[in-house]
Amino acid sequence: MGRYVPQIRRKATTRQHDPASYRQAMPVTAMRIYRGGDGYYVCPRCGVSLEREFMAYCDRCGQCLGWEQHHRAYRTG
Repeated sequence: MGRYVPQIRRKATTRQHDPASYRQAMPVTAMRIYRGGDGYYVCPRCGVSLEREFMAYCDRCGQCLGWEQHHRAYRTG
């Protein structure tokens, strides 16, 4: 079974190789909903579910996260 890669990851790849881009906050705009009804926000750079809400940086790729638009996050399943 392949790993789910949200559409937002494709948008972020243009800045992916620029080390300074990790310091610029990328807005968190996606939330992944699992079968049990639990929902987790998704890192806009690496596409992995975030373990905690409102973290300053993704704990996996180090991307600075912007939470200003989290209430508008689209939900995926």
